[in-house]
Amino acid sequence: MTKQTITRTWVAGVLVILTGGLVSGISAGLWLAQAIDLTRPGHLTTVPYQSFWASIIFVGVGGMVALAGFILKFAAWIGALINSRRLAHKTWFHVLLWGGVVGIITGPLLGLGELICSSVTVAYLLDQSDGIPVLERRCTVRLEHLPATLVVTN
Repeated sequence: MTKQTITRTWVAGVLVILTGGLVSGISAGLWLAQAIDLTRPGHLTTVPYQSFWASIIFVGVGGMVALAGFILKFAAWIGALINSRRLAHKTWFHVLLWGGVVGIITGPLLGLGELICSSVTVAYLLDQSDGIPVLERRCTVRLEHLPATLVVTN
């Protein structure tokens, strides 16, 4: 994966997450606005109308769209790991690897993991280094002149 592809995949993942969150948030807000009984403060109506089920469906769809965005961001992170592994200095590889591991572990802590993963990935994407392979050792090959006719020997 090139760095340009990694960047596009990561940005697409962020946009898909925001779209899914927006759909879920608007749907939940519409359901809540429909369910609140203004004549009795603090009381929610529990009769499920058609708009209730539509809201529940859109909250689920928004959640699945956001999950697809997280999968895109995870794929971009894996691509960045593979790309940074090819660099001469392994600093970016280790920063991405351990930043991602810490982010995944601390993910349930109020979004702290997403903040860590996104910060490390944005720092990598803003850096100019690309995964240009380390120059391998060059071995010299001596070509000798071959005779015009080949003789088969046992």
